[in-house]
Amino acid sequence: MRQVGLCAMFLTALASSACGGNEHAPSDSGRFTVPPVEVLVQEARVGSLSESVQLVGNFLPRRRTIIVTEVDGRILTLAKARQKIEVEIDGKRYSEHMSVDLGEPVTKGDTLIQIDPAEYKLALASANARLAETEMMLADLKAWRRPEEVRRLAAMRDEASARLTVAAREVERLGALRKKNVISLSTL
Repeated sequence: MRQVGLCAMFLTALASSACGGNEHAPSDSGRFTVPPVEVLVQEARVGSLSESVQLVGNFLPRRRTIIVTEVDGRILTLAKARQKIEVEIDGKRYSEHMSVDLGEPVTKGDTLIQIDPAEYKLALASANARLAETEMMLADLKAWRRPEEVRRLAAMRDEASARLTVAAREVERLGALRKKNVISLSTL
């Protein structure tokens, strides 16, 4: 069935104006006049295509994650892929999971890398030893600051202050006596 398609007319007018054709110049009203174009309309049906198209391009994932460890260390194990590789060597069958490769899906909770914890266990033991030593030193300091010892030290300070005051007054008195030549310079 042949009909005139409005869409096809628009495309034809657009194509001819884009290609520099000026045969459809605007009329006095400012509109373009486009002659009708015949279009063949058919029902859609399921079938195979006889043409193929080869394209070159890159496939990129929707989301990409870069995994970085927060600590340094020797890697013990890497995540294993879900698929196995099976090999037969000298009549013996071997089956092994390969490491996860770029583009393979992983799920939440999968262990991707296991780092050797030996170095960190040693560092933890060392830190615990330093903590225990510091706690002992703190306990010694707190034991020293018992209220009776603090009162005793305060009394010793007050006694030393009083002795200083008495000595200062004695020096003043001896200085006054020296001015009057009552005492010798060596006594002062």
